[in-house]
Order: sequence, then structure tokens, then C-alpha cells
Amino acid sequence: MRASLFGLAALLSLLVGPAAAAQQFAVRTYGLADGLPQTRVNAITQGPDGYVWFATQGGVSRFDGVEFVTFTAQDGLPRNYVADLAVGDQNRIWAATHNGVAVFENGRFRAVGGPALSRSARAIAVDGPRIWVAMERGGALVVEGDQTRAVPNVAGETVYDIAVAGGAVWLATSAGLVRTEGGRSERVASLPDAPTALAVAPDGTLWAAAPRSITRVQAGQTSVRTLRAADGLEGQIRSIALDAAGRVWVGTGHGEVGRLEGAGRTARMSAVYNESNGFPQREVRALHVGREGEVWLGLTGLGVGVFAHEAFAHFRAPAGITSPMVWASAAVNGEVWVGTGAGGFRGTAEAGFRPLDLSPAPQDTRVNVIQATSGGDVWVGTYAGLLRIRPDGRRRLYTAADGLAADYVYEVTEGPDGRLWFATSEGLSVLAPGGETFLTLTEADGLPDAFVNGVVFDGRGRTLVATDRGIARLSGGRAERVPTGRPDDSVIALATFPDGAVWAGLYDAALVYYAPSAPDTPVRFPLEGPLLGATVYALAPGPDGALWVGTNRGLVRVDVSAPVAGAPLPAVTFAAERGLTPIGVNFKGLRWDDR
Repeated sequence: MRASLFGLAALLSLLVGPAAAAQQFAVRTYGLADGLPQTRVNAITQGPDGYVWFATQGGVSRFDGVEFVTFTAQDGLPRNYVADLAVGDQNRIWAATHNGVAVFENGRFRAVGGPALSRSARAIAVDGPRIWVAMERGGALVVEGDQTRAVPNVAGETVYDIAVAGGAVWLATSAGLVRTEGGRSERVASLPDAPTALAVAPDGTLWAAAPRSITRVQAGQTSVRTLRAADGLEGQIRSIALDAAGRVWVGTGHGEVGRLEGAGRTARMSAVYNESNGFPQREVRALHVGREGEVWLGLTGLGVGVFAHEAFAHFRAPAGITSPMVWASAAVNGEVWVGTGAGGFRGTAEAGFRPLDLSPAPQDTRVNVIQATSGGDVWVGTYAGLLRIRPDGRRRLYTAADGLAADYVYEVTEGPDGRLWFATSEGLSVLAPGGETFLTLTEADGLPDAFVNGVVFDGRGRTLVATDRGIARLSGGRAERVPTGRPDDSVIALATFPDGAVWAGLYDAALVYYAPSAPDTPVRFPLEGPLLGATVYALAPGPDGALWVGTNRGLVRVDVSAPVAGAPLPAVTFAAERGLTPIGVNFKGLRWDDR
């Protein structure tokens, strides 16, 4: 059973795979204003350390997810015009420039190869100790130590790209594909048009892209897939890349990106991304699939683009959700119920949404939380009170006049014993199964603050309460404070894991971890990288064991399998480049639906 994530920001978003042609995929672009030195990106690669490198006409740029650091002739490059990049051993980056070849070591580039390589280079590949270089004026050279020699059988031909596959080196030339191994070179079967870009799968399979065809070479067998009108790619192919699933990605001169699945003539174009999906109409000169599956684009004249082919689908007014601010969601009887700043909605992604009947509460009141309980009741927390909808349709609105701590209810949680816990702006209210009388806890009972944001249960019989001034642990009808590291930490959300681990999300850009063996010892993890300074609004343990974090700067998947104090938490951010726009994920904006 595959879970789907309901991530709710200023609009309801569902994490889905590539969908219909109308689906919009946000391409986040980086240009001169972001620190890129030049907007013609010729090549993209990624080192073992995770840095993404870009070859431009103004130098080499390294991106860490936050900022670009650019290296130019002042940093050892033979020339600022860089045509290609390759990753070698010891995490070294090799650059082919219009005045020779250089390698990045100890924080700067160093020219290599001597006079033989002091000419314009077009492409580069690394094969252990050997460096293969395609020269701009034709032919290719191989460098090993102090020795440089010409690659046989390609003299006078334009060599567009070089790739290393299974012990052999492949060259895409103006006359076709050439395979070199053991000092010998041979040409493979003739192709319909000259290949210009190469990609290699982990099993050694070679993929060669030509303007209107894609060739696959595996175990000596060659198969050619010619582009057809039904494929939907209008432009000529300019770039090619492979993802972890073995799928082939191609970029065209018309700003299109296509994904090919399968092999040989029967391979199908399973997705095409173009202007109708929100892509800029710029030549995709370079293409790279990153470690997290994100697709990096070298967009001529624009700079760098990045998008996730698994993105968020948005449901706006045409789908029936007319309010721009979404605060809550829940799966109820096969539907999605949505709470907004001006009432509620119910429905499905396929059929659309209709208004949710909130009577006897006002229909336009803000809905903060929706929770279905094990008894079949649905509880809706609003600014006007707490609405209970029974399975038979009976309704009752509870307010402060009925003993509720406050009319403003922010969270509803069902405990292991069936009791219901209601987080309000004036304290924590509890309702026993089948009861109608609320028990309320406030600062007088030991809560750090009367403004309660949520309640969780750690699996060991302990109840934890998140408040605007810290965490409380309930015991014997009283509350005792759990340290967070700072006296006035505003704790917006809590999450627990089956092993007893507890995570707290703080308003001031941090997560706090409590190990099962040290429930009173906080370990603080500041949000870093793109989320530096972000506010944590929501936490949700995922079925994959990760912690999903909703912030005002995007949705984050955090690997919490082995947290180490003082070390950053491995994290992936889902924001504008994955279609999550606006990127703020609200207080009760994360729900897992295991249907």
C-alpha cells in the first residue's frame, strides 16, 4: 500500500507523479542575479560530495543548494570559456576550456597536459589515470601521466562527446559512434544521424543522442529509436542524461525535456515537459539528474533550471476550493476534507471539491483542524468553536460556554485510551470517551503556556504537550516542563516514533531531538542550507521512517535514522522547483493517507 502525502500550504497540494498535460511543473531558475557568472551553461555534473558544478562561458560555478561559487582564470582556469566537465578520482573536477584542460584541486584549478592540450577543447572524460579530450578543431587526445597521444580513427572528425563505459571509451563523432579499447578503435553500425551527446548506465549500457534519434548499445547489440511525431518533441535533441531508475532524459533546442522508458524501437516517450507545463522556451543545452531525482537544466541565455518530475499538483478555484489559505486536511470516508480561512471543502482530486457543511457554526469561519476518530465521529476545530459530526449526521457545536478552554481550537488528538485532547488558545481540554464534560489544563496546572499547539503520545504512556513556551509532560493530572535548551522556545509541533524518539519543531528555525534513552535531554538541530532561518510549522513521521517537516520555506524530508549532535541532518527540500508554490506549509498542513 503506497501512502500519499497531503502537504497543505497556501493552496492544497498533493504529491503525485507526472500527470496529464495540464499539470504544471515549476522550474526554478538561477541566473546572474543568483551568482551564476554567465547564462550559457554547457555542461552540468555532480561530485561525490553533492556539489553541483556548471560549465559556463564565464567560468565554472559550484552550487551547494544555497549559493554559487565561481572559479575563473584568476583561479587557475586556462580560459573562462568552459565547454565540459568531468568527475575524476579523489573527487577531482576536470574542465575542458577553450584554451586547454584543468583539474580542480585544493580549492583552485590547475592547467594540465602541456602544449598538446593548450588548444580549444570541446569535451572531456576520465577513465582512471587516463584523461580523454575532444579537440575543437577535430580529433581527440588521451593523456596518461606525461604522455599525450592521438586517438586513432577519429582524426579530422568532429568529436562532440566522450563517455567511459565498461572498460571501453566511446566517442560521438560527426561520422558516428567510435569505440576504443586496448589501443584499438572501431566504428559501430551506421546511425541515421550523427550522435552529439552520450550517457552511460551503471551496467555499461551506452546511450547516444542524435538530433532526431536515440541509440542504445548493450553487450555489442545496437538498437536505434527514431523520434516520431507522437513523441511530442518538436525540437532537435541537444542533451541526454540517465536517472537512477535507468530512464533516459533528453533536452531539445525548443526548451523541451522528454523521458524515455524501455529499450530499442519499442521504447516509449513516457513524459514530455514543455511550455504547456510551465517550462521556459530555451534550448536545453545541458542535462543532469541529481542524487534526489531532481533534473538540472542548462538553459541557453537563461542560466540554470531545476525541477522535480514528481511534483505537487495544485487544486484551486476550478477544482472547487475557493479560499486561498488552507489550514487543515484529513481523509474522511474516501474523501479529502479541507479547512481554509473561509470555511471548509470536501471532495477528491478527480471529482473536485464542494463546500463542507459547518452548521451550526458559521459557514465562513476559519477551520483550523479536521480529525476523524476511531468511533466514526469527525471533529472540526474552528474559530467559532468545536464542531462534532457523528456518523448518523447529528451535529453539536461546543464552545467555551460548554466548558471548552476556548472557542479557538487548533488541534484535535485521539489518545490510546480513546480520550480526545483539544489544543486551544487558552489551555488544553480533554474529553473522556462518551463524555460531554471537558477537563481543562492551563498554566495553573503546570503548562508552560496556555497557548497549546498540539499533543502527542510517545508509546510509553507519556503525554507530551507543545506550547508557545516549551513542552510539558503530563503525569497525575499535573504538567512538568521538558527542557528544550532555551527557556522560551516556542514549540509549534511534536512528533513521536515507534522506538520512543520524540522530535519537536520550534518556531525559531530548529528541530529538537529526544532519544528514547534520554527523554529529558534535548539535542538541537538548527535548520541549515535553503531553510536557514525558517519557521517550523508542522511535523509528520512518514511511513518510510523519515520526518517530514512543514516550514514557511517549503516541505522538508529529513532522514532521522541516525541523528548525531553537531552534525547536519540529511534533508531534501520540496519547494518551488518541485511545484510547491506558495511554499509555506501551515500549522496542521501534513497528513498521511494510507488508502
